[in-house]
Amino acid sequence: MEKLDIKNRKILYHLDLDSRQSFSQVGKKVRLHKGVVANRVKNLHEKEIIKNFYAHINHQKFSGYAPIRCYIFYQNISPDIKKEIVEYLVKSKYIPAVSSLEGSYDLVFFIRVMNTPELYMFLGKNVKKI
Repeated sequence: MEKLDIKNRKILYHLDLDSRQSFSQVGKKVRLHKGVVANRVKNLHEKEIIKNFYAHINHQKFSGYAPIRCYIFYQNISPDIKKEIVEYLVKSKYIPAVSSLEGSYDLVFFIRVMNTPELYMFLGKNVKKI
């Protein structure tokens, strides 16, 4: 296990909050020069503490739709019913993604809606089927 000093932990914290920040912006927050921040990030990447950089897309800005994440925990249902639930969700035009999970929840899906009333309308019509 790699031990991280406080500055590296602060850099990771601020990058986790917003990975699109410049090294200069992160440097101001952790009180280091942008070149030092760049070197530390490069070293963290080489040590595979930072594995990837990814874009966090604000779907509502470009499409008008807000993705709402919903989790399901199954209780006392058969594999056939689980399959039926997944198939129902996959067919819905409001749901762009469905995934099975292991752990606290069994299933996650995203509902794509324009606003809260549309979310409640979808849930009101579909919660009994799910």
